[in-house]
Amino acid sequence: MDLNKVLYILREQNYWDKEVYDLWYIRDLYLKRIIEWFWISSIVKAILWQRRAWKSYIIRQLISYLINNKNVNPANILYINVEFSALSYIKNKNELEKVLEIYRKNIAKWWKI
Repeated sequence: MDLNKVLYILREQNYWDKEVYDLWYIRDLYLKRIIEWFWISSIVKAILWQRRAWKSYIIRQLISYLINNKNVNPANILYINVEFSALSYIKNKNELEKVLEIYRKNIAKWWKI
């Protein structure tokens, strides 16, 4: 997939160039537990749950919390939903690393590992 198309898709899925929109009903209990778990270490996190259980919605609530309450620069948050996007071709580590490299070179203001 070409660079411009990947960047377009990533911009559509993330809050880099737009305001965090109204997230309707905040699931406080789930969000609180995820936030506590999120700060345990700096490793990459994945949320696994049954299908159609609002995972992407809760992740967007977490992103909103990080931006609005923790003053995290939106460019330092990368959200990829491969289920409903043109990024569904990501099936292995190499394909994900290519997308991450595009993000690092074109979007991220700084990279913390």
